Amino acid sequence: MLKRILLYSVAAALSLYVIVAFVISQDPDEGRELRNLRVELKGGAQQTPGMDIRAYLKSRGVDVTAAREDGINLDSVERLVEGHPLISDAECYFSPSGDLVIELWQRQPIVRVFGSDGETYYVGDAGERIAKTDGNVPYVPVLTGNVRYEYVRDTLFDLLSYIHDDAFWRSQVEQINVTPGGDVELVPRVGGITICIGDGLDCEPKLDKAKLFYSKALATVGWDKYKRINVELDNQIIAEK
Repeated sequence: MLKRILLYSVAAALSLYVIVAFVISQDPDEGRELRNLRVELKGGAQQTPGMDIRAYLKSRGVDVTAAREDGINLDSVERLVEGHPLISDAECYFSPSGDLVIELWQRQPIVRVFGSDGETYYVGDAGERIAKTDGNVPYVPVLTGNVRYEYVRDTLFDLLSYIHDDAFWRSQVEQINVTPGGDVELVPRVGGITICIGDGLDCEPKLDKAKLFYSKALATVGWDKYKRINVELDNQIIAEK
């Protein structure tokens, strides 16, 4: 009798151990509801206006509103987010507090191209081609005329980068146009003037001359005095009324 009781006690203890071990092995957070979607931008970028990741995911069949963790596939969410034209990379994970965290690395458009082949797209600060997006993007100049992507990337990229990185020109240039003959023209926001810089190569000294003309001559005679200036030639500024 004592032996039977002992066997029952051992069996009960083993059963209890198995149950406790199973419970402990379960993720205590598995299946809990998401508290929030948190988007974190990396690389010092500012969020692009209109880039609503929650709405973007919902439009592709992933609604994180009142979702549960076990209903979210992190790898799938990462792939979807990286499909956004303005996103270069993404990482997704659940925080200990129950948030779905999406870390983003953004592409930074520096110009919008209306190509001679009829295509419209953006070019980023790494020279990459960025598909046109329905969302809003930061203001960038438009590039028009006799241009294709390879020409933009291989010939004009230094000029576009210089304009984007220089505070004066970034605020001034509204349009960049390439004529059929290959001359590059800048159309500023202020005044009715056009700045011709030639083939767009070796742009820094040309734009420095144009900036000097703006600050010295135009500040004196007025923004509407001239219709066109040409800074293509060394040590010369040709102004046309």
